Amino acid sequence: MKHFFLFGLIMIFAITLSAGPLFSQDVYKTWQPPNAEPKGEKVLWDALVMRPAGLISCVLGIGGFIVSLPFALTSQTQNQAFDSLVVEPINYTFSRPVGLLEPAKP
Repeated sequence: MKHFFLFGLIMIFAITLSAGPLFSQDVYKTWQPPNAEPKGEKVLWDALVMRPAGLISCVLGIGGFIVSLPFALTSQTQNQAFDSLVVEPINYTFSRPVGLLEPAKP
């Protein structure tokens, strides 16, 4: 039984590692120029999945900032923690155009 479990675990690990290159060409297929209009499926995906996920990340980011605030205050990095845990998720959720899934470059 132990050998069967170990063999199954090794097979799952090997399949997981070998599946990564299968998705490597996906970036080239879906790339659009920065000024191109987003397609309908990207707008739908953004509105139904990414925006609610952005709301969840905003709530988790605010909670994470509150938890990390005592540590950030002692190292005087509270502004960096606030920017990365609160501002970035809020900007990703509320500031970018619908259908544009990549955040804007500063």
